[in-house]
Amino acid sequence: MTHAGTVDKYIGDAIMAIWNAPADDPDHAANACTAALGLQRANDRLNAEFEREGWPAYRTRLGLHTGEAVVGNIGSEDRMNYTALGATVNLAARLEGLNKNYGTSILVSSALKQRAGSGFCFRSVDRIKPKGFAETFEIYELRGDKVSAGADEREFCRQWEAVYAAICNGPSVAAEAELDLFLAKYPADGVAAYQRSIRKHEAGPLAPSDPAEPVRDVAATKSQ
Repeated sequence: MTHAGTVDKYIGDAIMAIWNAPADDPDHAANACTAALGLQRANDRLNAEFEREGWPAYRTRLGLHTGEAVVGNIGSEDRMNYTALGATVNLAARLEGLNKNYGTSILVSSALKQRAGSGFCFRSVDRIKPKGFAETFEIYELRGDKVSAGADEREFCRQWEAVYAAICNGPSVAAEAELDLFLAKYPADGVAAYQRSIRKHEAGPLAPSDPAEPVRDVAATKSQ
């Protein structure tokens, strides 16, 4: 709420929040990114307290997307709720779940990245086609804001974008070599590890007819 968001509801241990409603907010994409990063920092502070108490770490994940949605009081005379519905909301929820596959904390759509502007550090993650969607989506990891991002973070993103370009456009052998070099330098990176596992799967006996095609149906991976 500090960053102009509206808490829509709690769903179990999840929070659904919306921006640009009920009041117009021309900076809603940037505010959503800032709020997501703030939530991540709050989670880090919580885990520092947990560590001092000897408790296991608590991890939360976020998915951000922007687009058209039906927003308003929805329901019946007996039960009504102010909420947002539609494919935009569904994709944001899918992105939240996909963080588990990539070892990330904040995944965003290309639409959100473009709308948020140049004040944040993003890196490419994958190109997906969720079940129930006719189009494919480029997805990105939100890693921080550019004010606080240091030289190491900028170099990390620069190196990864070169690897990702090789994965998408270059010969498979060259892409695998670039990926292996990146993993040797950043062995704990979940996105690189995921892409490496996909390359191994596509090279196996169940490889699709066009192994260079990076688009995958992600519905089955959400619950893993």
